[in-house]
Amino acid sequence: MGFFHFFVEQVTSRKDQRQYWARPDKPYRFVPAKEFATAFKSFHTGMALAKELSVPFDKRKSHPAALTTTRYGVSAKALLKANIDREILLMKRNSFVYIFRTFQVIIVVSPYKMFYYY
Repeated sequence: MGFFHFFVEQVTSRKDQRQYWARPDKPYRFVPAKEFATAFKSFHTGMALAKELSVPFDKRKSHPAALTTTRYGVSAKALLKANIDREILLMKRNSFVYIFRTFQVIIVVSPYKMFYYY
């Protein structure tokens, strides 16, 4: 899906569209996005897609477990655990940076601590 999105973005962009011009017998001209959409809707693929999307989805035919009923499909506790696990993994991968930064902060703060009285 990512490549398709990138391709459509370039094809509809005024400065990138020229490189995709496929008709060497005709001079290049900019084709706006509305014209692309109109041409797609009149093409057999666009008409078939419009016909398919015009029929409302029948929820009775789908399996109850196929669609999530909650926002993310998992509990907040599971999301929190996954995020903590990810952060720990990132900290393990970059442990040198964390250790270096910690010592750097200690060294920078230590001269000020000598002159700080309660």
